[in-house]
Amino acid sequence: MKITNRAWLLLAAAGTCISAGSALAQGNGGVVNISGASLLENWSRSEASTNDFIDVDGDGIAGWLGTSLGGLPDQLALGGPQGLDNPGTLEDQELVIQYRVTGSVNGFIELLMFGGPSFVTTDSFDANGILGAAPGQGDPNPGVATTAYHNRTAYINRPPNAGVRTGAYNAGNPGGAPNRANTTTFRATYSNPDSPSLGGIRIDLAPLDVATFLAVQKDGGTPVWSAVPADAGYGRNPRNSVNKQGGAANADLNSQLPTLMGRNLFDPNNPAAADSNTIFDTNLLFAPIAPVVNHGAGIRRVTMSELQHMFTTGRAPSGVNYVVATRDVGSGTRNAFNNAIGVDPSWGNGDNIGGLSTTSATINLGAQYSPTNKGSNGGMESTLRNTRLGIGYVGTERGVSGSGSGSWLISGALEIADVQNDIYGGTQYVRPTTANLLNNDANGWVIGGQAVIASLGDPMANGAANGGTGWVGAFDPFTDSNNNGAWDIGEPFTDLNGNGVWDATNAEAGLTNTNPAMLNPFAARYINNISRSISAFIEVPSAPENTFMPGEFAASQFLLLAGLNNVHLSTDYTTLVPNPNFNQKVQDYIANPANGNVHFNTLFASYNTNSAGQVPTRTTGATYSDNVANGQNYINQAGNPVSYGGTLTMRNKVAGDFNGDGVRTLADATDMLRAWSQRNGGAAWTAPDGIYGAGAGQTAIFEVLGDFEGDGNFNTLDVRYWADGLATVNGNLDRKAGFTAVDNAAQTVLGTSNFFGTTLANPNAIYNAGDSRADVSNASGLTARGWAPIGADRNNGSADADDNRIDASDIDYIFAQFMQNDAVTDGAANWSDLDEAVSFDLSADITGDLIVDMADVTELVEGILETSFGDVNLDGVCNDADATIAQANLGMMGGWAMGDVNGDGMITQADLDIINGCANPCPACAADFDQSGGVDGDDITAFFNAWQAGETCGDVDGSGGVDGDDIPFFFVRWEAGGC
Repeated sequence: MKITNRAWLLLAAAGTCISAGSALAQGNGGVVNISGASLLENWSRSEASTNDFIDVDGDGIAGWLGTSLGGLPDQLALGGPQGLDNPGTLEDQELVIQYRVTGSVNGFIELLMFGGPSFVTTDSFDANGILGAAPGQGDPNPGVATTAYHNRTAYINRPPNAGVRTGAYNAGNPGGAPNRANTTTFRATYSNPDSPSLGGIRIDLAPLDVATFLAVQKDGGTPVWSAVPADAGYGRNPRNSVNKQGGAANADLNSQLPTLMGRNLFDPNNPAAADSNTIFDTNLLFAPIAPVVNHGAGIRRVTMSELQHMFTTGRAPSGVNYVVATRDVGSGTRNAFNNAIGVDPSWGNGDNIGGLSTTSATINLGAQYSPTNKGSNGGMESTLRNTRLGIGYVGTERGVSGSGSGSWLISGALEIADVQNDIYGGTQYVRPTTANLLNNDANGWVIGGQAVIASLGDPMANGAANGGTGWVGAFDPFTDSNNNGAWDIGEPFTDLNGNGVWDATNAEAGLTNTNPAMLNPFAARYINNISRSISAFIEVPSAPENTFMPGEFAASQFLLLAGLNNVHLSTDYTTLVPNPNFNQKVQDYIANPANGNVHFNTLFASYNTNSAGQVPTRTTGATYSDNVANGQNYINQAGNPVSYGGTLTMRNKVAGDFNGDGVRTLADATDMLRAWSQRNGGAAWTAPDGIYGAGAGQTAIFEVLGDFEGDGNFNTLDVRYWADGLATVNGNLDRKAGFTAVDNAAQTVLGTSNFFGTTLANPNAIYNAGDSRADVSNASGLTARGWAPIGADRNNGSADADDNRIDASDIDYIFAQFMQNDAVTDGAANWSDLDEAVSFDLSADITGDLIVDMADVTELVEGILETSFGDVNLDGVCNDADATIAQANLGMMGGWAMGDVNGDGMITQADLDIINGCANPCPACAADFDQSGGVDGDDITAFFNAWQAGETCGDVDGSGGVDGDDIPFFFVRWEAGGC
């Protein structure tokens, strides 16, 4: 009996148990250890991926044979580990699939490190072995599993409780795996947790969202954000992450891609070079990825150029400081997404905060919240749901088929931003519909990964008994009716050995596969079962033999590469070329809505403007700014509790929209300060209803509207974040206008025009509204560019002497952005130039023009501190004391406080000249008053200007005052033409 009903397929795709299992399973199952992509997690959890197509177990029940078990496919990976000591029971398996969800590149690293030939035999706590649920133990193996499955049953939990042991986890085995393998037969061994099993573990396969060529760094060259995979320097960004105080503790995460660690990649142009250390790629499918946004960010559409800016700097080209969430560099989703938008994935750091993020404490809002370096797609989804200013990226199919924080399109928690492929020449904004995915030109959907399964050795070289082509003895001749050099379903063959299958591809020509084979034959069977099913589906998509099989699942849940008009070049991923393996039958199959590709879901077709998202979750057990006991919920303006995870009201849709007009602008400043005042003991704020209807203001939630930093509170840090990164004028950030708006609002609401309590190093200077914008650094020098403006108070929860003080450290920091920046060659760090923007901090923009240059230093020194270049000690006057400081440090490296007043990082004679010129501004020759080098009528004008202004230099007779006696004294000197 053959089943063709597509409803059954949908059940199989969802992982519903419809398989009857192998009636003739022989002994304990062969262990296949897989480590890799979380983007393909739904693939690995599906029953369809291990339904038997090529008759792996030799029981005569297989998809290509058209045989079944009561109409159901033969499931190769049935049941759990406890049955392994009971051969013959339904718990017995042909394959034992242990899948560690580590991220593509991390899984690839595990393959490089632990692919054999030796086995790992230590327990799960050995830092030199295969790690399990121990986040933070990243050296030398960065591939900490956030989730792990034994034949689809988790033994390491999924987000938001990722990394926690569950089920059959066995701490006595490497990585906590329930089973090890006999080192000779590869069959499973089992011991009750936590007793170590016999045998060992090797990583056999690594699914990646991209070809392995994209997953490794390239030697030489200079690392740049725009490097493509073939470039020297690719994958070698030197910038590590920082913590939220700008330091390295619990952060310092390396963003560089791995080296090959003594292995090598298969070169199709030199196949004879393959050896026992050669990595082979088996093409799998195309996995679409999308930029995903929280509704609170207010982002509906983006260009790829804008995405480049966001994911390399943490800010948009407009300067707006969104919270740009990322996966860790070991993620293939990160790799594919960044390569598709023209960014070297090692530079796709976003806000680049914290270490590897796998725990609920770093996902939920609170003291340990961290927006970047997520260890899984599930962690990214949960983080974005909580992050009101958030933008990140996730596999598209998870929007409608995920679990936990997945299915975010269906729940309305998150949305996909429309994308214009401007760097490809695209002119339209598009979404990942089925049509746009298949017709993937410059105006189609091009973001995604051309997924592969990497293996040490070629699975097709493992012989016909394992589904391969390396048959070296007798072979079954076949009729190659389409002259493609291989046997295809439907072509007649001669079954010489009577086993019911054709046993060797290319047998007609007498060819054999001489590549090095895989060490584990069961792993070869697993991967060949998938690849041959895909090949058969490509040949005849609608054939009943393909029902429930891996190829059909790949076409419906993801996309088969053969159905795409174009493919990415692995050497330069932003280059699209016509698909050399294009198959119209496959494209027609996928394009038919009746065949159920997930991207026909109408939620992919348009942005949902009717959702505000979901209520963010905070870490409980803490007291936040709303004083809710244990932080168990929020409270709205009506005084009602609002539970985590529920649906947000539209009044809370846009983060920072305090006045309710539906957008974030300078006009929100006064209402934001009123809300802040209420939280700090002031009058209650009556939230405007705005555009959302009568009574909407009562549903406003301070901490949802105003918690920009993700610590669960609405406080002064958030107000500074708003002024520094969210205050826009005509769509562009204007820090000067933002800080001025806060101070003006503070005057209205609080009666003070210095909201942040900023002090000035010059005791004679007067604070003016907006001057706080210059408080960008401190004596520690620790900042978190792209994340938040922490320079004013170090973001460390303690009172430091230089908190909220504008002084020499701020001058030095601004100088460093352009004067001491190798990426800036024209004297101005321009935010519109991404080559420069990746290297400097926009928080140093004092004038509000999105450029950091000498004008910003001048505005700080002369306009805000009200002093002069050369005032080293910033006491408001230039005198010998300043020169003495510089003289003592001459020839040394240092900053303004040591005498470096020209900002080049060294104290030199050039600095002394500036200081002396400031300390002694009067002309040495009284007659040549304008210091032009000659005595003429201009000197009279210059003298009278100074005299009338009462300037010190008008006291030419040295009497100590500017008076009438100075006039005749000057003319005597002038008429004499000398000094």
